[in-house]
Amino acid sequence: RGTAQIARWIDALEFNRLGNNSQDQLKTDLENGIPGILEEPGHFVVAKGKTDTTFLINDPFYNRQTLSDNYQNSYISLLRYVPSHTDLSYFMFIGDNNLSLKLLDQNSNEIGETFSLLPIQNSLIPNQDSGSVATEFLNKNPESGNYKLIINAPALSLYAVDLYLYDINGDPFLKTITGFINNGKPNTFLFSYDHDDSNSVTIKKVVTYSSFIGDINDAIVLKQIDKKLGKSLILQVKLAEKLQPKRKSQSILILKSIQQILNASNERLLKHDTFIILNEDVSQLISSL
Repeated sequence: RGTAQIARWIDALEFNRLGNNSQDQLKTDLENGIPGILEEPGHFVVAKGKTDTTFLINDPFYNRQTLSDNYQNSYISLLRYVPSHTDLSYFMFIGDNNLSLKLLDQNSNEIGETFSLLPIQNSLIPNQDSGSVATEFLNKNPESGNYKLIINAPALSLYAVDLYLYDINGDPFLKTITGFINNGKPNTFLFSYDHDDSNSVTIKKVVTYSSFIGDINDAIVLKQIDKKLGKSLILQVKLAEKLQPKRKSQSILILKSIQQILNASNERLLKHDTFIILNEDVSQLISSL
């Protein structure tokens, strides 16, 4: 069957990414009329057929006919778009290259796979590419339930991770989460997922008094907040923590006053990304009391 014939009897194309040990799958796909997109360093080619020793390819730039032409019969990953009538559910997370993304299901089993997304190189202009290396996390056909996302990094940094949570129909829940991360002090996010309806997804960061203080300290080190303002906020957070066991209402009032200070601070005192992080921290603390 050709691609045009396939298109007449499918509802959608389901994405799947496999590593460089997937040649058997590539051969099977080609036998079923499904081309394979092969990732090469800074470049992509399309596998369209096979011989006894290599794969036939379409190369969008170079005049290369087979995978043995300067590609050493190898590739970084196989990107598959498979005809599907059924389940298009997927988790996809994209973050900075230095991040470790770990996902646990409701039974505390680690699931999914992580890949490095390499930038595409400009073949006409040396040393020009489409951006920096990124981390990609993929998990196919997740079940409804509660999940825990743990984000870590080897050094102190301000991070952002884009979340794409697709339901059975391929409809996405989209959210960008940000935070401060340091080795040994991971950020944890809890989210509930409905396999049938992405609109019902909920997600929240796990926040404690200690982690809130840690975020403020990290912001001070990275010069994302005025040092004097940061130190003042830390004193108030410590007071709220001290009062909580016996005077919870007073703790809540102190945390709400911190919210007011954050909202009143200008860009010179508090960077916008840091405002979002700290405001979410204090909101989660208040809702947990």
